[in-house]
Amino acid sequence: VSVDQPADDHGYVVSTVPAKFTITPIAVSLTIDDMTKGYGNATKEFTYKATGLVGQDELKDVTLVCAKCASDNLENVGEYEITASIKEGSNPKYTITTTPGKLTVTPKAVTVTVKDAEKVYGEKDPTFTFETEGLVGDNEKLEKATIARADGEDVGTYKVSVDFETGSNPNYTVTVKEGTLTVTPKDVTLTADNVSKKFGEKDPELTYTVDGLVKLGETEDKLAGVKLTREKGENAGTYAITATVDAKANPNYKVTVAEGGTLTIIANDDKIVVVVKGHSSTGVYRGKEQTVKGFDISTENKAYDLKFVEFTGDSVVSGTDAGTYEMGLSKDDFKNTSVNYPNIVFEVTDGSLKISPKTLVVTAVGDSIIYGDALPTEFKWTVDSLLTGDVLDNIHVSVGKTGILDVGEYKLDFDKKEPTNKNYVVSEFVPAVFKVLKREVTVTIRDTSKVYGSSDPALDSLMTVSGLRNGDVLEG
Repeated sequence: VSVDQPADDHGYVVSTVPAKFTITPIAVSLTIDDMTKGYGNATKEFTYKATGLVGQDELKDVTLVCAKCASDNLENVGEYEITASIKEGSNPKYTITTTPGKLTVTPKAVTVTVKDAEKVYGEKDPTFTFETEGLVGDNEKLEKATIARADGEDVGTYKVSVDFETGSNPNYTVTVKEGTLTVTPKDVTLTADNVSKKFGEKDPELTYTVDGLVKLGETEDKLAGVKLTREKGENAGTYAITATVDAKANPNYKVTVAEGGTLTIIANDDKIVVVVKGHSSTGVYRGKEQTVKGFDISTENKAYDLKFVEFTGDSVVSGTDAGTYEMGLSKDDFKNTSVNYPNIVFEVTDGSLKISPKTLVVTAVGDSIIYGDALPTEFKWTVDSLLTGDVLDNIHVSVGKTGILDVGEYKLDFDKKEPTNKNYVVSEFVPAVFKVLKREVTVTIRDTSKVYGSSDPALDSLMTVSGLRNGDVLEG
């Protein structure tokens, strides 16, 4: 260091003694700026602040280095030290003290969107997937993801979310957009079962089967709100069964009702006996037409209605003369029209009209003759109630003798008792008495005389008899 001589020394002679002027480096603090970046972003140029520089001085040959930083800018989330290296001697005026900086890598925001999925009720869950937006590079993916959905198997919509194991993806801050699993109704087919019953029985329980029901565990689903009705009718035949299903009661199913279920009413083939008895009547011949109509029909089976018996014959019989008239009923005249009871057996008893002969009493008419007269050629008889216009023949009365009958009473009886008119029957033939009356004769005694004293004349010679039958004589 030298000292310049003053211009005005004011009378002094200045002697200088040289000295050393030392300029020492000034202390400067170099503080590296902290830096933050998101994972995967390019690292900006490191910066620093120098405190203590003089004037417009700047530090030279300062190199900022992040030793552990990745060359591809893919540092994992965390803090990295930034240090400074200064070329020796490049800043002689300064004594530099450095304070490291920090590069903080923050997680990158990514959005995970769970894809919506769908399945039919009862099926296994589909494989759930998700899409990630914001990953760095094409080869990166999120690790240790667990996709889970809300519990439930019924038809509906369930949230599907994804969780990542803690610390498994430190480079990312994950925002999850939940998806949904939509469970749609399962198509099932309900078919009414074919059932049958015998006519007259109660309807069996109407049942059905469902193809496609889901079995959860050991229990198979059942449909609710199923109503089965059958076509009206009770006669033997086939009746359609209709099924209706309450859709609201079965949200897990879309039910299709198949056609074809039937209730068959089978005819009752039990043997049923129908008894038919034609009306019968008896009467007595009265000379006019008599008639019997109709028949009685019955069965012990209370279930069978006799209105199903169809009659095609004639149930009238008429007659006038004595005799038996058949109505002519037969099994062929009756037909069963019931489809419910086909096994009908008809037991038919024919109706009839029986006209009995009218009962008569025939009475011989008593008669008489005078002794010696010839017997009548025909004896009379009477009948008590012969109808006007009718006649009886082949009836004859006789005394049973011939020739001249002695005086007396003889039985006048019937030697013919077989009238050909069958409308009558003689209940009694009443005989009569046939009398032979004495014939009057006149005995005339003639007057006679004698001489007194003489013998009487023969008196017998004085008698004449008139009226005697030839050859007869009076005895005594």
